[in-house]
Amino acid sequence: MKGTAVQGFSKLAAKIHPVSLSKQESSRLLTALTTSFEKHLDAAHPVPHHHDQRKQSTNGRGRPTSIQDRPSTLTESFFASVLTNPIIAPRAEDSISDKLSRTKSLQQDPMRVFGEQAAAGTATPEVALLCLQTYKEALYKIPQKERQSKIIAIQAGFNVLRWLWSSHYQDSDIFLRDKRLVNIMAEFLVAEGREETIWKWFERTEPRVLVEGQYISPKAQILRALVRAHMIAGFNTGIEAALRSFFRASERYRTEDFPGLAKYRLLRSAGLYLTRALQSSSLSVESRPALLLLYDRFLQSSSSWAGPNSRPITLDVMVLKLRHPVFPDASDALAFVRSLRETPDHEFFSPSLRSKLLSTLFETVEVLQTKNLHDDAAWVMEFMRQNFADDLEHGQKQYSNSKQASADTDITCGPRSAVLKTISAEPAGTHLAERALRSLSWRTVPG
Repeated sequence: MKGTAVQGFSKLAAKIHPVSLSKQESSRLLTALTTSFEKHLDAAHPVPHHHDQRKQSTNGRGRPTSIQDRPSTLTESFFASVLTNPIIAPRAEDSISDKLSRTKSLQQDPMRVFGEQAAAGTATPEVALLCLQTYKEALYKIPQKERQSKIIAIQAGFNVLRWLWSSHYQDSDIFLRDKRLVNIMAEFLVAEGREETIWKWFERTEPRVLVEGQYISPKAQILRALVRAHMIAGFNTGIEAALRSFFRASERYRTEDFPGLAKYRLLRSAGLYLTRALQSSSLSVESRPALLLLYDRFLQSSSSWAGPNSRPITLDVMVLKLRHPVFPDASDALAFVRSLRETPDHEFFSPSLRSKLLSTLFETVEVLQTKNLHDDAAWVMEFMRQNFADDLEHGQKQYSNSKQASADTDITCGPRSAVLKTISAEPAGTHLAERALRSLSWRTVPG
Protein backbone atom coordinates (compact mmCIF):
# COMPACT_ATOMS: atom_id res chain seq x y z
CA MET A 1 0.00 0.00 0.00
CA LYS A 2 2.75 2.37 0.99
CA GLY A 3 4.83 1.57 -2.12
CA THR A 4 1.87 2.09 -4.41
CA ALA A 5 1.22 5.55 -2.95
CA VAL A 6 4.84 6.61 -3.40
CA GLN A 7 4.90 5.43 -7.00
CA GLY A 8 1.66 7.30 -7.74
CA PHE A 9 3.04 10.53 -6.27
CA SER A 10 6.24 10.21 -8.32
CA LYS A 11 4.29 9.80 -11.55
CA LEU A 12 2.15 12.86 -10.70
CA ALA A 13 5.22 14.96 -9.86
CA ALA A 14 6.90 13.94 -13.09
CA LYS A 15 3.90 15.15 -15.07
CA ILE A 16 3.76 18.47 -13.23
CA HIS A 17 7.56 19.22 -13.34
CA PRO A 18 9.72 16.77 -15.26
CA VAL A 19 13.03 16.17 -13.53
CA SER A 20 15.00 16.81 -16.72
CA LEU A 21 14.34 18.17 -20.20
CA SER A 22 16.07 17.43 -23.41
CA LYS A 23 17.97 20.24 -25.16
CA GLN A 24 15.16 20.68 -27.66
CA GLU A 25 12.49 20.77 -24.94
CA SER A 26 14.51 23.35 -22.95
CA SER A 27 14.84 25.58 -26.02
CA ARG A 28 11.08 25.41 -26.71
CA LEU A 29 10.28 26.25 -23.07
CA LEU A 30 12.65 29.26 -23.06
CA THR A 31 11.20 30.56 -26.31
CA ALA A 32 7.66 30.22 -24.99
CA LEU A 33 8.50 32.06 -21.76
CA THR A 34 10.31 34.82 -23.64
CA THR A 35 7.45 35.27 -26.08
CA SER A 36 4.90 35.42 -23.26
CA PHE A 37 6.97 37.96 -21.29
CA GLU A 38 7.46 40.24 -24.29
CA LYS A 39 3.79 39.99 -25.24
CA HIS A 40 2.63 41.09 -21.80
CA LEU A 41 5.36 43.79 -21.65
CA ASP A 42 4.30 45.27 -25.00
CA ALA A 43 0.67 45.21 -23.95
CA ALA A 44 1.37 47.10 -20.71
CA HIS A 45 3.94 49.53 -22.17
CA PRO A 46 3.76 49.81 -25.97
CA VAL A 47 6.93 50.71 -27.85
CA PRO A 48 6.81 54.37 -29.07
CA HIS A 49 6.01 54.82 -32.75
CA HIS A 50 9.44 56.20 -33.69
CA HIS A 51 11.03 53.04 -32.36
CA ASP A 52 8.85 50.92 -34.66
CA GLN A 53 10.47 52.56 -37.64
CA ARG A 54 13.91 51.31 -36.70
CA LYS A 55 15.35 48.44 -38.63
CA GLN A 56 15.55 45.44 -36.32
CA SER A 57 16.88 41.96 -36.83
CA THR A 58 14.02 39.51 -36.22
CA ASN A 59 13.61 35.78 -35.96
CA GLY A 60 10.99 35.64 -38.69
CA ARG A 61 8.01 36.31 -36.43
CA GLY A 62 8.44 40.05 -36.18
CA ARG A 63 10.13 39.95 -32.74
CA PRO A 64 13.65 40.99 -31.88
CA THR A 65 15.94 38.04 -31.45
CA SER A 66 16.49 38.80 -27.75
CA ILE A 67 15.35 41.10 -24.98
CA GLN A 68 18.68 42.94 -25.21
CA ASP A 69 17.88 43.78 -28.86
CA ARG A 70 14.56 45.38 -27.95
CA PRO A 71 14.36 49.14 -28.38
CA SER A 72 14.20 51.23 -25.20
CA THR A 73 10.67 51.24 -23.70
CA LEU A 74 9.00 53.06 -20.87
CA THR A 75 9.51 49.99 -18.69
CA GLU A 76 13.26 50.03 -19.26
CA SER A 77 13.39 53.78 -18.64
CA PHE A 78 11.47 53.30 -15.41
CA PHE A 79 13.81 50.62 -14.11
CA ALA A 80 16.83 52.66 -15.16
CA SER A 81 15.56 55.68 -13.22
CA VAL A 82 14.92 53.52 -10.16
CA LEU A 83 18.33 51.88 -10.22
CA THR A 84 20.16 55.20 -10.64
CA ASN A 85 18.10 57.14 -8.09
CA PRO A 86 20.56 58.58 -5.52
CA ILE A 87 18.11 57.80 -2.71
CA ILE A 88 18.32 54.04 -3.18
CA ALA A 89 21.58 53.74 -5.14
CA PRO A 90 24.63 52.59 -3.15
CA ARG A 91 26.28 55.60 -1.52
CA ALA A 92 30.03 56.10 -1.75
CA GLU A 93 31.64 55.45 1.59
CA ASP A 94 33.06 58.52 3.30
CA SER A 95 36.85 58.76 3.28
CA ILE A 96 38.75 58.43 6.53
CA SER A 97 39.57 62.15 6.48
CA ASP A 98 35.86 63.00 6.06
CA LYS A 99 34.97 60.86 9.05
CA LEU A 100 37.78 62.33 11.16
CA SER A 101 36.76 65.91 10.34
CA ARG A 102 33.47 65.29 12.18
CA THR A 103 35.06 63.98 15.37
CA LYS A 104 35.75 66.01 18.52
CA SER A 105 39.05 64.22 19.08
CA LEU A 106 40.50 65.82 15.96
CA GLN A 107 39.85 69.31 17.31
CA GLN A 108 41.17 68.39 20.76
CA ASP A 109 44.45 66.73 19.71
CA PRO A 110 44.92 66.43 15.93
CA MET A 111 48.45 65.03 16.08
CA ARG A 112 47.44 62.30 18.53
CA VAL A 113 44.69 61.36 16.08
CA PHE A 114 47.28 61.20 13.30
CA GLY A 115 49.51 58.97 15.44
CA GLU A 116 46.62 56.60 16.06
CA GLN A 117 45.79 56.44 12.34
CA ALA A 118 49.45 55.81 11.46
CA ALA A 119 49.71 53.03 14.06
CA ALA A 120 46.54 51.40 12.74
CA GLY A 121 47.80 51.57 9.15
CA THR A 122 44.87 53.75 8.06
CA ALA A 123 46.75 57.07 7.67
CA THR A 124 46.76 58.62 4.18
CA PRO A 125 48.12 61.88 2.74
CA GLU A 126 44.62 63.35 3.10
CA VAL A 127 44.56 62.40 6.79
CA ALA A 128 48.03 63.88 7.33
CA LEU A 129 47.01 67.14 5.64
CA LEU A 130 43.80 67.38 7.68
CA CYS A 131 45.63 66.81 10.97
CA LEU A 132 48.40 69.31 10.18
CA GLN A 133 45.92 71.97 9.05
CA THR A 134 43.81 71.50 12.19
CA TYR A 135 46.92 71.66 14.37
CA LYS A 136 48.11 74.84 12.61
CA GLU A 137 44.74 76.51 13.20
CA ALA A 138 44.90 75.54 16.88
CA LEU A 139 48.39 77.02 17.24
CA TYR A 140 47.19 80.46 16.14
CA LYS A 141 44.82 80.51 19.11
CA ILE A 142 47.61 80.40 21.71
CA PRO A 143 50.21 83.08 22.61
CA GLN A 144 53.34 83.36 20.48
CA LYS A 145 55.74 82.21 23.22
CA GLU A 146 53.70 79.10 23.98
CA ARG A 147 53.23 78.44 20.28
CA GLN A 148 56.91 78.03 19.47
CA SER A 149 57.60 75.81 22.49
CA LYS A 150 54.67 73.60 21.56
CA ILE A 151 55.86 73.32 17.95
CA ILE A 152 59.26 72.15 19.17
CA ALA A 153 57.73 69.70 21.64
CA ILE A 154 55.20 68.06 19.31
CA GLN A 155 57.43 67.85 16.18
CA ALA A 156 54.36 67.49 13.96
CA GLY A 157 56.19 68.02 10.67
CA PHE A 158 58.94 65.54 11.51
CA ASN A 159 56.45 62.88 12.64
CA VAL A 160 54.48 63.16 9.41
CA LEU A 161 57.68 63.01 7.37
CA ARG A 162 58.84 59.86 9.18
CA TRP A 163 55.47 58.26 8.46
CA LEU A 164 55.76 59.32 4.81
CA TRP A 165 59.17 57.68 4.51
CA SER A 166 57.95 54.44 6.09
CA SER A 167 54.81 54.25 3.96
CA HIS A 168 54.34 53.70 0.25
CA TYR A 169 52.95 57.21 -0.24
CA GLN A 170 56.19 59.17 -0.74
CA ASP A 171 56.25 58.64 -4.49
CA SER A 172 52.53 58.01 -4.95
CA ASP A 173 50.35 60.04 -7.30
CA ILE A 174 48.05 60.87 -4.38
CA PHE A 175 50.88 62.63 -2.56
CA LEU A 176 52.56 64.25 -5.55
CA ARG A 177 49.36 65.73 -6.99
CA ASP A 178 48.60 67.79 -3.89
CA LYS A 179 51.22 70.44 -3.08
CA ARG A 180 49.41 71.52 0.07
CA LEU A 181 50.85 68.69 2.15
CA VAL A 182 54.42 69.39 0.97
CA ASN A 183 53.96 73.09 1.79
CA ILE A 184 52.59 72.65 5.30
CA MET A 185 55.13 69.96 6.15
CA ALA A 186 57.94 72.33 5.14
CA GLU A 187 56.38 75.11 7.26
CA PHE A 188 56.43 72.91 10.36
CA LEU A 189 59.90 71.48 9.69
CA VAL A 190 61.40 74.97 9.35
CA ALA A 191 59.62 76.11 12.53
CA GLU A 192 60.95 72.98 14.28
CA GLY A 193 64.51 73.88 13.28
CA ARG A 194 64.79 70.91 10.93
CA GLU A 195 65.90 72.45 7.64
CA GLU A 196 68.58 69.77 7.26
CA THR A 197 65.83 67.16 7.49
CA ILE A 198 64.17 68.84 4.52
CA TRP A 199 67.43 68.53 2.60
CA LYS A 200 67.53 64.80 3.41
CA TRP A 201 63.99 64.63 2.09
CA PHE A 202 65.14 66.51 -1.01
CA GLU A 203 67.96 64.00 -1.57
CA ARG A 204 65.70 60.97 -1.11
CA THR A 205 63.11 61.95 -3.71
CA GLU A 206 63.25 61.13 -7.41
CA PRO A 207 64.36 63.86 -9.83
CA ARG A 208 61.16 63.43 -11.78
CA VAL A 209 58.20 61.04 -11.93
CA LEU A 210 55.37 60.45 -14.37
CA VAL A 211 51.99 61.47 -12.92
CA GLU A 212 48.85 61.25 -15.06
CA GLY A 213 50.85 61.43 -18.27
CA GLN A 214 52.98 64.38 -17.16
CA TYR A 215 56.47 64.49 -15.71
CA ILE A 216 56.77 66.43 -12.46
CA SER A 217 59.74 66.96 -10.18
CA PRO A 218 59.25 66.14 -6.47
CA LYS A 219 62.62 67.84 -5.82
CA ALA A 220 61.32 71.08 -7.36
CA GLN A 221 58.18 70.85 -5.21
CA ILE A 222 60.22 70.41 -2.03
CA LEU A 223 62.59 73.29 -2.93
CA ARG A 224 59.70 75.68 -3.56
CA ALA A 225 58.04 74.58 -0.31
CA LEU A 226 61.30 75.24 1.59
CA VAL A 227 61.70 78.70 0.05
CA ARG A 228 58.08 79.49 0.85
CA ALA A 229 58.43 78.26 4.44
CA HIS A 230 61.40 80.57 5.03
CA MET A 231 59.44 83.51 3.65
CA ILE A 232 56.51 82.75 5.94
CA ALA A 233 58.84 82.54 8.96
CA GLY A 234 59.82 86.21 8.53
CA PHE A 235 60.46 88.45 5.55
CA ASN A 236 63.81 90.17 6.00
CA THR A 237 65.38 87.21 7.81
CA GLY A 238 63.34 84.72 5.83
CA ILE A 239 64.27 86.08 2.41
CA GLU A 240 67.96 85.68 3.17
CA ALA A 241 67.44 82.07 4.27
CA ALA A 242 65.21 81.44 1.23
CA LEU A 243 67.81 82.79 -1.18
CA ARG A 244 70.56 80.72 0.45
CA SER A 245 68.42 77.59 0.09
CA PHE A 246 67.77 78.45 -3.55
CA PHE A 247 71.48 78.75 -4.31
CA ARG A 248 72.29 75.61 -2.33
CA ALA A 249 70.01 73.64 -4.62
CA SER A 250 71.50 75.37 -7.67
CA GLU A 251 75.05 74.47 -6.60
CA ARG A 252 73.98 70.92 -5.76
CA TYR A 253 72.70 70.38 -9.29
CA ARG A 254 74.70 68.04 -11.51
CA THR A 255 73.21 66.25 -14.49
CA GLU A 256 74.51 62.88 -13.33
CA ASP A 257 72.73 63.29 -10.00
CA PHE A 258 69.47 64.48 -11.54
CA PRO A 259 68.98 62.32 -14.65
CA GLY A 260 66.27 63.59 -16.96
CA LEU A 261 65.80 66.81 -14.98
CA ALA A 262 66.96 70.06 -16.58
CA LYS A 263 68.31 72.63 -14.15
CA TYR A 264 65.62 75.14 -14.94
CA ARG A 265 62.95 72.54 -14.06
CA LEU A 266 64.52 72.15 -10.63
CA LEU A 267 64.79 75.88 -9.91
CA ARG A 268 62.06 77.58 -11.91
CA SER A 269 59.13 77.17 -9.50
CA ALA A 270 61.14 78.37 -6.49
CA GLY A 271 62.73 81.17 -8.54
CA LEU A 272 59.36 82.43 -9.72
CA TYR A 273 58.02 82.39 -6.17
CA LEU A 274 61.02 84.39 -4.94
CA THR A 275 60.68 86.87 -7.80
CA ARG A 276 57.06 87.65 -7.02
CA ALA A 277 57.66 87.76 -3.27
CA LEU A 278 60.49 90.26 -3.73
CA GLN A 279 58.32 92.38 -6.04
CA SER A 280 55.60 92.69 -3.44
CA SER A 281 57.68 93.98 -0.52
CA SER A 282 60.42 96.45 0.30
CA LEU A 283 63.73 95.06 1.49
CA SER A 284 65.56 96.55 4.45
CA VAL A 285 69.20 96.04 3.47
CA GLU A 286 70.95 98.89 5.27
CA SER A 287 72.16 96.63 8.07
CA ARG A 288 72.23 93.44 6.00
CA PRO A 289 74.92 93.69 3.29
CA ALA A 290 74.82 89.90 2.80
CA LEU A 291 71.17 90.15 1.79
CA LEU A 292 72.00 92.78 -0.83
CA LEU A 293 74.68 90.51 -2.32
CA LEU A 294 72.19 87.62 -2.46
CA TYR A 295 69.61 89.88 -4.11
CA ASP A 296 72.06 90.88 -6.85
CA ARG A 297 73.19 87.30 -7.32
CA PHE A 298 69.58 86.20 -7.74
CA LEU A 299 68.99 88.82 -10.44
CA GLN A 300 72.07 87.63 -12.32
CA SER A 301 71.03 83.97 -12.06
CA SER A 302 67.65 84.33 -13.76
CA SER A 303 68.88 83.06 -17.12
CA SER A 304 69.81 79.72 -15.52
CA TRP A 305 66.33 78.98 -14.18
CA ALA A 306 63.86 80.91 -16.35
CA GLY A 307 63.81 78.16 -19.00
CA PRO A 308 61.91 78.16 -22.31
CA ASN A 309 59.10 80.68 -22.79
CA SER A 310 60.80 82.83 -20.18
CA ARG A 311 59.63 86.25 -21.38
CA PRO A 312 57.04 86.73 -18.61
CA ILE A 313 59.73 85.83 -16.04
CA THR A 314 62.16 88.19 -17.78
CA LEU A 315 59.65 90.98 -17.23
CA ASP A 316 59.39 90.04 -13.54
CA VAL A 317 63.16 90.22 -13.19
CA MET A 318 63.19 93.64 -14.88
CA VAL A 319 60.71 94.83 -12.28
CA LEU A 320 63.06 93.65 -9.53
CA LYS A 321 65.84 95.70 -11.07
CA LEU A 322 63.54 98.72 -11.22
CA ARG A 323 62.75 98.20 -7.52
CA HIS A 324 66.31 97.48 -6.43
CA PRO A 325 66.58 98.56 -2.77
CA VAL A 326 69.81 100.56 -3.34
CA PHE A 327 70.48 100.96 -7.08
CA PRO A 328 67.26 101.02 -9.14
CA ASP A 329 68.14 100.26 -12.76
CA ALA A 330 65.96 100.95 -15.80
CA SER A 331 68.49 100.03 -18.52
CA ASP A 332 67.11 96.53 -19.17
CA ALA A 333 63.53 97.79 -19.12
CA LEU A 334 64.33 100.58 -21.56
CA ALA A 335 66.04 98.17 -23.95
CA PHE A 336 63.05 95.87 -23.67
CA VAL A 337 60.58 98.65 -24.51
CA ARG A 338 62.64 99.59 -27.57
CA SER A 339 62.49 95.96 -28.73
CA LEU A 340 58.70 96.04 -28.37
CA ARG A 341 58.52 98.94 -30.80
CA GLU A 342 60.16 96.74 -33.42
CA THR A 343 57.57 93.96 -32.88
CA PRO A 344 54.09 95.51 -32.45
CA ASP A 345 52.50 92.03 -32.39
CA HIS A 346 54.59 90.96 -29.40
CA GLU A 347 52.91 88.62 -26.88
CA PHE A 348 53.13 91.29 -24.18
CA PHE A 349 50.45 93.24 -26.01
CA SER A 350 48.05 90.33 -25.46
CA PRO A 351 45.13 90.92 -23.05
CA SER A 352 46.66 88.65 -20.38
CA LEU A 353 49.90 90.66 -20.15
CA ARG A 354 48.95 94.22 -21.12
CA SER A 355 48.26 95.47 -17.59
CA LYS A 356 51.49 93.95 -16.29
CA LEU A 357 53.46 95.59 -19.09
CA LEU A 358 51.73 98.93 -18.52
CA SER A 359 52.66 98.89 -14.83
CA THR A 360 56.27 98.07 -15.74
CA LEU A 361 56.39 100.94 -18.24
CA PHE A 362 55.22 103.40 -15.65
CA GLU A 363 57.83 102.22 -13.15
CA THR A 364 60.43 102.54 -15.90
CA VAL A 365 59.47 106.19 -16.37
CA GLU A 366 59.75 106.77 -12.63
CA VAL A 367 63.28 105.39 -12.43
CA LEU A 368 64.42 107.24 -15.57
CA GLN A 369 63.10 110.50 -14.13
CA THR A 370 64.89 110.03 -10.80
CA LYS A 371 68.13 109.50 -12.74
CA ASN A 372 67.50 112.65 -14.80
CA LEU A 373 67.22 110.66 -18.02
CA HIS A 374 64.36 112.83 -19.23
CA ASP A 375 64.73 112.13 -22.95
CA ASP A 376 64.44 108.39 -22.37
CA ALA A 377 61.51 108.94 -20.02
CA ALA A 378 59.73 111.07 -22.63
CA TRP A 379 60.29 108.38 -25.25
CA VAL A 380 58.71 105.71 -23.01
CA MET A 381 55.76 108.00 -22.24
CA GLU A 382 55.17 108.54 -25.93
CA PHE A 383 55.29 104.78 -26.44
CA MET A 384 52.63 104.44 -23.74
CA ARG A 385 50.46 107.07 -25.38
CA GLN A 386 50.63 105.36 -28.77
CA ASN A 387 50.07 101.78 -27.58
CA PHE A 388 48.03 102.03 -24.38
CA ALA A 389 45.72 105.00 -24.83
CA ASP A 390 42.58 102.87 -24.54
CA ASP A 391 43.89 101.04 -21.49
CA LEU A 392 44.73 104.28 -19.75
CA GLU A 393 41.37 105.77 -20.66
CA HIS A 394 39.66 102.73 -19.15
CA GLY A 395 41.77 103.10 -16.04
CA GLN A 396 40.76 106.75 -15.75
CA LYS A 397 37.07 105.84 -15.90
CA GLN A 398 37.51 103.19 -13.23
CA TYR A 399 39.33 105.68 -11.08
CA SER A 400 36.61 108.30 -11.50
CA ASN A 401 34.02 105.78 -10.36
CA SER A 402 35.87 105.21 -7.10
CA LYS A 403 36.56 108.74 -5.86
CA GLN A 404 36.06 107.79 -2.24
CA ALA A 405 38.84 105.21 -2.44
CA SER A 406 41.16 107.58 -4.27
CA ALA A 407 40.56 110.32 -1.73
CA ASP A 408 42.54 108.30 0.78
CA THR A 409 45.62 108.29 -1.46
CA ASP A 410 47.51 111.40 -2.56
CA ILE A 411 48.85 110.52 -6.02
CA THR A 412 50.44 113.89 -6.61
CA CYS A 413 53.17 113.63 -4.00
CA GLY A 414 56.38 111.60 -3.95
CA PRO A 415 58.42 110.42 -6.95
CA ARG A 416 55.41 109.98 -9.19
CA SER A 417 54.59 113.68 -9.07
CA ALA A 418 57.59 114.29 -11.34
CA VAL A 419 56.16 111.92 -13.92
CA LEU A 420 52.79 113.63 -13.71
CA LYS A 421 54.30 117.06 -14.35
CA THR A 422 56.54 115.83 -17.17
CA ILE A 423 53.81 114.10 -19.15
CA SER A 424 51.35 116.91 -18.57
CA ALA A 425 53.87 119.28 -20.15
CA GLU A 426 53.80 117.26 -23.38
CA PRO A 427 50.98 118.42 -25.71
CA ALA A 428 50.31 114.90 -26.93
CA GLY A 429 50.49 113.46 -23.48
CA THR A 430 48.22 115.74 -21.49
CA HIS A 431 46.71 113.94 -18.52
CA LEU A 432 48.44 110.70 -19.60
CA ALA A 433 50.46 110.45 -16.41
CA GLU A 434 47.37 110.95 -14.29
CA ARG A 435 45.62 108.21 -16.21
CA ALA A 436 48.60 105.91 -15.86
CA LEU A 437 48.75 106.51 -12.13
CA ARG A 438 45.11 105.71 -11.78
CA SER A 439 45.28 102.58 -13.91
CA LEU A 440 47.94 100.88 -11.82
CA SER A 441 46.86 98.23 -9.38
CA TRP A 442 48.34 97.92 -5.90
CA ARG A 443 51.01 95.30 -5.38
CA THR A 444 49.89 92.08 -3.72
CA VAL A 445 51.82 89.63 -1.59
CA PRO A 446 51.96 86.10 -3.11
CA GLY A 447 50.38 83.28 -1.13
